[in-house]
Amino acid sequence: MIKLTKKENEIMEIIWNMEKPLTAAEIQTKTDMSIYSVQQVLLRLLTKKFVSVVGIKQNKKAFARQYEAIISEADYISAFINNPKTEIELASNLINKSTDLQTIEQLEKLLETRKKELKGTCNS
Repeated sequence: MIKLTKKENEIMEIIWNMEKPLTAAEIQTKTDMSIYSVQQVLLRLLTKKFVSVVGIKQNKKAFARQYEAIISEADYISAFINNPKTEIELASNLINKSTDLQTIEQLEKLLETRKKELKGTCNS
């Protein structure tokens, strides 16, 4: 996976956190970059296939493209973790720092589902 630059990462963080399509102007209001810089970064992210244009919205007198993430933040981060020891440390950290019982129960369900999937492929 391609590693994002500092500005690309800043734009992606905004897009990931908003969880809805955003225009360049909407993104620009959440950063200290100029609108020109935001547009240039969005073009690079389009080329790298991190975002896509999902709609058009009227913005004052003009029309503006709306951008949405193609790659989730979790998928981006996990692409750089290829060490089993690191995977276990991350999972342990998540479990040990969680204070929400519902989160732990969701993790348990995910683990059970994945174990069944792996057992199913081993038997085939």
